[in-house]
Amino acid sequence: MGSGLRIKGDSDQRNLERLKREGICYDGSVISIIPTHWVRIGSYITAQVECSFKTEKGDCLVKSGYHLLSPLDRIDDLYAKIYFNHNNSNNYVVELLKGHNRVLF
Repeated sequence: MGSGLRIKGDSDQRNLERLKREGICYDGSVISIIPTHWVRIGSYITAQVECSFKTEKGDCLVKSGYHLLSPLDRIDDLYAKIYFNHNNSNNYVVELLKGHNRVLF
């Protein structure tokens, strides 16, 4: 199971790097944190985040993949960048940043 998660993580990282180079980027706001209790590491939980962002067509909502969050992480402290594929709007990645200085999560 650990190997599968590692392969999935590497694939997601390559996709993020490609979309950063070639895709469209939007700044987003985290609206909600959706915890999934099936994976816990110490006090950290696995969760998805729902984000909103503005486009020329109006406000949009997306749900991220899974992120490892601290129980102290709050919606007000999280910031999102959403990267979309130019040709396929269903292919996107949400990158979470933390704090006012927007440090990579």
